[in-house]
Amino acid sequence: MEEKNQDQEKYLQLQILTQQIQYYQENIQVIEQNQIELQNLKNSLDEFKKIEKNKKILVPLGQNIFSKATLENSEDVIMGVGSSILIKKTLEEAKESIKKQEEELNVVFKQLQEEMQKTYSKFEELQKDS
Repeated sequence: MEEKNQDQEKYLQLQILTQQIQYYQENIQVIEQNQIELQNLKNSLDEFKKIEKNKKILVPLGQNIFSKATLENSEDVIMGVGSSILIKKTLEEAKESIKKQEEELNVVFKQLQEEMQKTYSKFEELQKDS
């Protein structure tokens, strides 16, 4: 009877560890997607810098809807900094902000990978004992 309880306990622990590993994997995927988006944003800023003043452009409004506009300035951007607050930044300042976001994401990414590896090691150890 005691052996059956131990087996049930191990099974439950394995399920919990599996859920934790899935949680880490999902969060790592979200971070990887954010990293790709930030890289694309940096590339867009580099391309934006090349656009001449008074050039007609298409401004994305979302869901493949655009509006025509004339670019007045390709040296500054308006950037959201949270809570619907927008501030004017130079392209270099914007790229620096993006770089900081990338660095923060990398720290969290590494932490998640380490925690996932620890959890996976526990999982493997528990499986060996089964």
